[in-house]
Amino acid sequence: METISPQQWTYVSGWVSAQAEQLMDHRELLGLLEADDADERASRLRSSVLFLDAPATDDLPDRVSDAFGAYVRRIGDASPDDRIADLFLAERDWEEFRAFAKARVIRSDETARDRGQEESSRFEACLREETEDPRMQPFADALAHIEAACPSEGDRAGWIDGVVDAHEAAMLMDLATALGSEALQDWVRTWTALRAGLSLIRARRIGWDASELLAQWRDAGFASEDLTVLAEGPDSAWALALERLGLPGAAAALAEDEPTVQLALRIDDGVARRAADASGIPFGPERVFAFLWAVRSEAINLRLLLNAAEYGIPETRVEAAMRTNYV
Repeated sequence: METISPQQWTYVSGWVSAQAEQLMDHRELLGLLEADDADERASRLRSSVLFLDAPATDDLPDRVSDAFGAYVRRIGDASPDDRIADLFLAERDWEEFRAFAKARVIRSDETARDRGQEESSRFEACLREETEDPRMQPFADALAHIEAACPSEGDRAGWIDGVVDAHEAAMLMDLATALGSEALQDWVRTWTALRAGLSLIRARRIGWDASELLAQWRDAGFASEDLTVLAEGPDSAWALALERLGLPGAAAALAEDEPTVQLALRIDDGVARRAADASGIPFGPERVFAFLWAVRSEAINLRLLLNAAEYGIPETRVEAAMRTNYV
């Protein structure tokens, strides 16, 4: 693809700057909990940039996910390089691939009922090495790795999750590099490295072999002494390793009752703060990334609040899990 100058991002940068003024504030988001019923909640969703019209009231959290995907793709189509959208759509693609890979590789009664969908999957071309679309190559590489190395016993599904997490992070780094922004590369590098660290901590807390998981991350291009500490070092060294990877306040998060949840929140918050620096950049992929990250945060909050409203989760508990926007 030809080199894209920052000036070519002028139109979409102006568009997202205008859209940023319409992001929901904290009070508007919490208003979803005050709504009397699903109809009123659906109506209040019109305050979000994701909805021009009130959606149907069934499965509202899923409708938020669908609206987010459509909105991000729309901004990608308006951008000089639509890979800016792929940075935010990759998560859903990899979730679909994760299910496909497990159904393909793990021959069990549990997955057999899903095998009927396999032939129609867009990932099936990976099996035949017919991936002409270069954007499908990361999935083909991940599937080849899984089929070649998946263990024959033990927690095979967990092993596949580790491989997929690492390949997804590598894809995000490739996308950020292709967009040609040093600042954006730094944000995504920090984001993915901390995701690697969080996966290692989760593995250790539930008794998995973190050294084997570390090998998956190394194969995907994530090799650092700090990740080795998180995989093999003492718990007392985790906070410093996470801070060196780019997460201030890691010690406080690790001291919480649900440390991995708190770490995930702080990782998202850290990326949001870094991306907010794009406010000083008049146009470019940085500004679009910062806005899309804010929309991602809004979508997460909307799903959280809609689920909370449906199941009667207290507002104080919900607020503690909400993402903050800095755009």
